[in-house]
Amino acid sequence: MTPRGEVGIVVALIGLSRGVISGDMYAQVILMSVLTSLFAPSLLRLLLVPPVPDSPAEPATSGND
Repeated sequence: MTPRGEVGIVVALIGLSRGVISGDMYAQVILMSVLTSLFAPSLLRLLLVPPVPDSPAEPATSGND
């Protein structure tokens, strides 16, 4: 669980216990916290890893052949 998801769950539980939100809303908060905790790392890895080039880069030549 990410810290943000955990805080969201705690705040939602307090809201549920005080009658501010319904049980359906609490279930939605739990679902979103779990889904973002599971899928965010994988999606970020896909988006942030640089693509692997198809061919190796040509080495720089010094011109002193």
